[in-house]
Amino acid sequence: MKLLNSLAVVLATAAGGATRLAPASIEYNGTTTVADVIVKDGHAYVSVSSVAKMLHASVEKSGTTYRFVPFDGARQVEGDYGKIGVPVKLGDANITVTDVFVGSTYKHKFSTGDESVDGSKQIVAVSIHIQNTLQEKVVCSLMGGDKTALADTHGHSYGPGTFGDWENRAPFLLPGAAVDFALLFNIPAGEEVKDLVYQMEFVAAGKHKTARIHLVK
Repeated sequence: MKLLNSLAVVLATAAGGATRLAPASIEYNGTTTVADVIVKDGHAYVSVSSVAKMLHASVEKSGTTYRFVPFDGARQVEGDYGKIGVPVKLGDANITVTDVFVGSTYKHKFSTGDESVDGSKQIVAVSIHIQNTLQEKVVCSLMGGDKTALADTHGHSYGPGTFGDWENRAPFLLPGAAVDFALLFNIPAGEEVKDLVYQMEFVAAGKHKTARIHLVK
């Protein structure tokens, strides 16, 4: 497969015959992911799941065949893919969706107050944990960048509300520090959520990487 050969070239190394496991950055078409690479006899090996992540695809195994199946709408947003409870490592930050609430009344978890809507709407509250992995202090805009949106199963997208569940919408994060908060969305009643697209926004640091996180448990 031409694509896999290209990845192999990126991973090529001059290491000797010893076997070792080391984290490495893998790049393809401008997208970067971090994976554990096994180096043996001068060759680098990376897991099938890591390759699938680069391709924005899932993996189906049939006998000795591994099939890469693109996610629906994968070409809509460039970025790393993830799921609830699993950190997405963007290089500048780690982002984890910890919980998803859907209902007509939401009680804040990270600040005081509550939200409610009428019967034509429903509230979707996506709880997020962000850790600064840079070696510098940053200001993190919790609203995210322009690409931040919630996608439903019918292909509709919704921007977050101006007021989220947080104490400070742009906190300072020291190296290694983290923040927990929730983005709030109002969407039509009956629609089913599918993905969160979240664009990191480290103000003044010029960091704007994007993650697409599957919200179906």
